[in-house]
Amino acid sequence: MSSKFRTPTPADLIKSAKSFTSFIGLFGTKSKPNINSVLLKLHSTVTSVFLVSALTLLTMNNYFGDHIECNTSKSDIPPAQIVRYCWMEGVFSSYSETQKEGYPGVKEVTEGDKIVYHRYYQWVYFVLIFQSMLFYMPKYVWRRQEGSRLTDMIEDLRDNHIDSLTPFHKSRILQDVADAMYTGNFFIFYYVLADIMCLLNVLAQTWFTNLFLGGGFSTLGYDWYIYKLNDTSKFNDPLLRIFPRQVKCTYHKYGFTGTLEKIDSLCLLPQNIVNEQIFLFLWVWYVFLIFATIFILFIRILYIFPFFRYMVLQSNSPCYNKIKLRLICKNLGNWFVLYKIARNIKPSFFVVLLDDLMEEHFDKNGTRKPSEMFRSELANQVKIDLKVRVPKKKIGFVVDGKSYNNDSSYNKNSSFDNYGNNSSTYNQDTDWDSGYNNNNDNQNSGGWDQSNSWEQNNADENTAMAATESWGCTPDDTQNNSWD
Repeated sequence: MSSKFRTPTPADLIKSAKSFTSFIGLFGTKSKPNINSVLLKLHSTVTSVFLVSALTLLTMNNYFGDHIECNTSKSDIPPAQIVRYCWMEGVFSSYSETQKEGYPGVKEVTEGDKIVYHRYYQWVYFVLIFQSMLFYMPKYVWRRQEGSRLTDMIEDLRDNHIDSLTPFHKSRILQDVADAMYTGNFFIFYYVLADIMCLLNVLAQTWFTNLFLGGGFSTLGYDWYIYKLNDTSKFNDPLLRIFPRQVKCTYHKYGFTGTLEKIDSLCLLPQNIVNEQIFLFLWVWYVFLIFATIFILFIRILYIFPFFRYMVLQSNSPCYNKIKLRLICKNLGNWFVLYKIARNIKPSFFVVLLDDLMEEHFDKNGTRKPSEMFRSELANQVKIDLKVRVPKKKIGFVVDGKSYNNDSSYNKNSSFDNYGNNSSTYNQDTDWDSGYNNNNDNQNSGGWDQSNSWEQNNADENTAMAATESWGCTPDDTQNNSWD
């Protein structure tokens, strides 16, 4: 059987695209509500990701070589021992203004030279880890105090129009928003505190990095820019002074006669090629963060003015009543919660939400009032949920070789001659769900009566319901059987 091939139509391509997007949706690409400030994104997200990426880059020894490689003259000291010594104790460079050849800092030490020791390269990994943790700390403090309360509430509001919900769920969401507005001052306190922590942290990190690199980080970017514009000599390169590739190392040992011997080694630091790029970018990034943080904190100060709050919220809900909007913006906590909601849902959703919220939870002066809507809807919901539903007791019986259950109604006069009964009368037109009772008080002496009772517990109301089922029959085949 030969297969037929055809050119895909636009409809086929659209169908394939839908299948692909459905597959991608399995990985949770839907964005969460945005409740973090822009500073937390810059400091705790972007900066932390960059520091961790830089840390990963430094572990690629296959591309940049070992951490340190040393070359020594002939000696009875194993070369590996000298390499370990230079790695632990640090290396140095000897700078002189008269040096015009060779590699900067690699020369014979003479009087008047400036000796610079490099002891940072062993700790670059730990410093980057430490800095990434500190940059993430403001976001951790904010999210810890927020506790996903605003996030969960905004997710409900973003996915559903308030009028599309049932009365109970609508009242619940309105009550959640009103409660969040009541604690809005708590939220905005930690929101601003996290931004202040961002500024203090980036200033502390700049000072610490400058100390870590021996005092050359504070003006690293500016010095490098001036060098690139005006000079081409490698002896004036600020990056080579802080991150040299070639350095010196001196190993001291005592000889067999007690004489102190000095072994000079020329060492290479291949990873400084990466270090200089990492810290140069960090200098530029830290400067940007400092100015951006100061600017945004200045905007945070403007939050204390009601008119500024009104202008910010009005830009997110331009169609709402301006008078009511001014009333709701008088309180800083109320404004902050509504501002976060308005930034994450559609303006049409927000306007209807604000109308219902003002009607149920605030008076005409913008003051919060107690609402009975949620309490009454909750009471109705509890009554519905706790309503007792007694399960039907299905009872089956057989007449004339046919099966009947409790949903059937049987009315028939017949005699069971094949069982030896004189005459049997069956008259059943009652509902078997409620059970049946044998009211025949004049049964034969061979008859017997049995009562069964059971109790069904309801976990919500802790009530018990009892039902009694009675029936009569004659075990003797020669006696009459009567069923009522």
